[in-house]
Amino acid sequence: MQRKPILDEADMDVAVLDRLCESGPWTPAELVRELNRDAIDAIGRLVEKGLAHRLDGREFVVASAAGRYAHQMDGEGA
Repeated sequence: MQRKPILDEADMDVAVLDRLCESGPWTPAELVRELNRDAIDAIGRLVEKGLAHRLDGREFVVASAAGRYAHQMDGEGA
């Protein structure tokens, strides 16, 4: 069984946003399988901040334009 990463809230938000920006859309279940159950809370935080959107009655999640921009800016500073 694959070990899931243990990340604090900010790191989990970054991990989810990274996946949403690199490929997508994702379902919440796919993000849970990829990361762990904390991805559900991260999705909620990203949606609340306007960095992600839920589509199709919450079935899919995608990065918003603001989320993609934030992701791009974070990558430029590294």
